[in-house]
Amino acid sequence: YTMTTDQPIFRASDQDDAITVQVSDTNCHLGQLLLEADWSEASNHLETPEGRRDVDAKNDPLGLLKGEPASKRKKRATIPSDKKTAFFAALYVRAPYDVIEQIFNIAPSHVDQPTDLMYVLSVIPTEEKERLQRQQIPCRTRAWTAEEYNQIINLLLKSFISSKTPSSSLLSFSPSWVIGNAACLFTPLAIAAYNPDIPVEVLQLIYMLEPNARDKECSFFGADQQTLPIYIAAASPLPPKETSGYKDAKVRRWDKVYYLTLPKEWYGEQREIMLKDAWSGETYDIKQTLKMPQPPRITVYQVQHVCADAIKRSEWELVREFLKNEEHEAIEPEEEVNEAMAGVISALVTRDNMVVEANMKKKKAETKKEERSEWLHKNMGPVMYPINTLTDLIGAMKPPSKKKKDVLAAGIVQRMS
Repeated sequence: YTMTTDQPIFRASDQDDAITVQVSDTNCHLGQLLLEADWSEASNHLETPEGRRDVDAKNDPLGLLKGEPASKRKKRATIPSDKKTAFFAALYVRAPYDVIEQIFNIAPSHVDQPTDLMYVLSVIPTEEKERLQRQQIPCRTRAWTAEEYNQIINLLLKSFISSKTPSSSLLSFSPSWVIGNAACLFTPLAIAAYNPDIPVEVLQLIYMLEPNARDKECSFFGADQQTLPIYIAAASPLPPKETSGYKDAKVRRWDKVYYLTLPKEWYGEQREIMLKDAWSGETYDIKQTLKMPQPPRITVYQVQHVCADAIKRSEWELVREFLKNEEHEAIEPEEEVNEAMAGVISALVTRDNMVVEANMKKKKAETKKEERSEWLHKNMGPVMYPINTLTDLIGAMKPPSKKKKDVLAAGIVQRMS
């Protein structure tokens, strides 16, 4: 999948762009300053007692919900009625990090975990920047920079830790208004895996906070079967090849796959260390940047395990990519690698041969059918028209047969290189 400015990756972004809010709809002075993008005045206002009251009020500062019936909000699958905090309002207008941090420091308990985290993870700044260049968006005048975006996610992750939010909440699926597609069920880890702007270290931190999220089955856009975050990462979109960010995005996509290959036991160990420090009240500082330790190299047996699961799910392109990259990353001797991966290589070769054979057979059958049809119409003339009509009618009345498993089926991952 290639990123385009005409089709947002997450549909909710397009729905948000269309929401119109007037300054007269705002419910407080802070809301007015945020809507007018007067960041300097907003920062000064937050230093005053009135500004702190605006934050504490939880009164929908922007007036996003004013005058909009609940039935209409439900139909549009957008901003729910409980998103009334100044913190969410600042996120919504893409306020600078300094303003967001000020609001957070006034009322850290107003962060709605993990929903606010999922909302920010679904934002794709590079996509929004391009849309702002070609169209006016009523509620936003700017997109976050890469540095701001990383800071905001880091702030939310630190909030998650310091508030002692149960890590199991990271196994929950995002609300439909975040993704904009009720049939798409993503956990925070899956969103981080799919969003091309999410740094690799953020994905690792989310994996660390809830290692079981790696094995949480998710529903992907239009896919018939459920899938896992590692395949969602491998299926994540890239910018067009001719753009400057293509190479970095491609490397980042593979790095996400690589780190999701690491066993959850290692991430679980890092989680215990980090939470022990965070909750001790001695070494943890909410202002410090969360950092992951250097992870170990993946082993050929971990790659073998992932490939075996990928084969079961018909994710052949991920298997192919692992085989391309494995020789550069394996830490075991070449003989051991070849022995461990022999079954995987054999399975891929067999499947590729079956695809070639099936395509040749299909092409031969289509050619034969076209030749027969041409001969019949040439030699039988008008006699064929009622026969064709009767054949179509019988085909329409025939009950659908049970769907057989397609041995040549492909998963959600497309050719990666």
